[in-house]
Amino acid sequence: MKLRKFRISDTRYQNVLIVGICFLILTLLWLPGFKLPIISDTTMYALLGESLWRHGTYVFDGLPYAKHLPLHAFVSYPLVWLTNARVGMKLSALLAGAGVLLATYLLLRRAFSRDVAFLAVFFVLFHHGFVLMVQLGSADLLFAALFLGSLAAFAAAGERPRMYVLAGILLGLASLTRYNGVLLYALYPAFVFCKRPRHRTSGWFWTGMLLAVTLFGLWFLRNFLTFGDPFFTAYSIEYQAEAPSIWFLLIRNVLYYTGPFHNVLPVLFVLGLIGLVRYGRRQPLLLLGIVAGGALALAWWVKGMRFAFSAYPIFLGFAAVEAKDLWVRFRRARPLFVICIVLTLILHAGALCLYSYGACNAWFDRTIDHIPADLHLSPEGLNGISVARDYINHHAPEGAFVLVGEPNYSTWKTGMFRSDLQVVSDLQNGCPAYEIEQRMTNMPPLFVTQSAPKTMVFLRECPR
Repeated sequence: MKLRKFRISDTRYQNVLIVGICFLILTLLWLPGFKLPIISDTTMYALLGESLWRHGTYVFDGLPYAKHLPLHAFVSYPLVWLTNARVGMKLSALLAGAGVLLATYLLLRRAFSRDVAFLAVFFVLFHHGFVLMVQLGSADLLFAALFLGSLAAFAAAGERPRMYVLAGILLGLASLTRYNGVLLYALYPAFVFCKRPRHRTSGWFWTGMLLAVTLFGLWFLRNFLTFGDPFFTAYSIEYQAEAPSIWFLLIRNVLYYTGPFHNVLPVLFVLGLIGLVRYGRRQPLLLLGIVAGGALALAWWVKGMRFAFSAYPIFLGFAAVEAKDLWVRFRRARPLFVICIVLTLILHAGALCLYSYGACNAWFDRTIDHIPADLHLSPEGLNGISVARDYINHHAPEGAFVLVGEPNYSTWKTGMFRSDLQVVSDLQNGCPAYEIEQRMTNMPPLFVTQSAPKTMVFLRECPR
């Protein structure tokens, strides 16, 4: 058997090499956040995954749960079981981030070219919101990977109708991760009827749509059997309380998500807009994919890059194709382009520091200090908790107690503090106990972080 000679010029080997380099860079960007604790939604997903795998229920604190969708909890728990909640959820996010990069490449390679797709992957890889989500362990990256993967399969189905089945399966799984992909259920039939009339009666297409509806329908069936209402969700209670005016939310959110100084930053934002104008009509599926990926975020009362993130890799694809076109067409202006590239890299490095890395954000506050100390970004608070945790691990005597309330108690009791320290959820179970707090109390703290938000360590005495 004759072995094929390895040549670095071979496109397949180049692809493997580039993919390997991208994953290595992604891992290096992820590592600084590895020691940060998990809180909020990430903690909930870890606990809900345990409920699914160990008890066959979707329950939190003894009550049926009807807020976060179940897929992220389900697929992440095996990693939680193998390691612990913090490590497992962060590993799950790392793998989901790799899935986003792969799905971005597959979608944009077909629409534009291999070079444009890799350039867009590079843009996504260093996007501050993407790097932050990889460190947090939230469900948004898994959703984005499935959403973009479904679009990529649907695009390929134009030539290979069997791919409709994969597009439908990925859409159904995305819908079990977050609600944000629901508009694809309207987009796919409309696109087939308008742009692919030969596929209107395709068995592959309708099989794919049936699979998508069936998978998503499992959640509604569970809610009907559990609550008596297939559309019951705890989100509706929050929405009614926090969103009195839908028009106010739309205006506020449009301004937020199109703000060039935090979405993809000014240079890429301008390139993306030009790319949309020049190539949008040639790529209607991508254009509609941006709308489908970001539409629900415009009506949601919480602002956050992660809610609309699935639209940004596509937008960065238009920025990449425009950047390549300018580089090829204006050869004499390349020195100017190089200066713009350097300035863009500096701007992106600054965004990564402030937005994605709490330790770097704290360093900026201490040394430069020309912006508000507390930008109310999640890495700032997580870094404060991490610094306070390090103080306890360094100063607490052997066998001391640490007080942690629910739901963090269930995920912090292993892997968060020194192995000899005893984590308790109530002072009745052990005291005096160290406690980390970000709210001021009447007690004098043992330790206060230098950076904002101020995070304190208290020593709680035994109750009398």
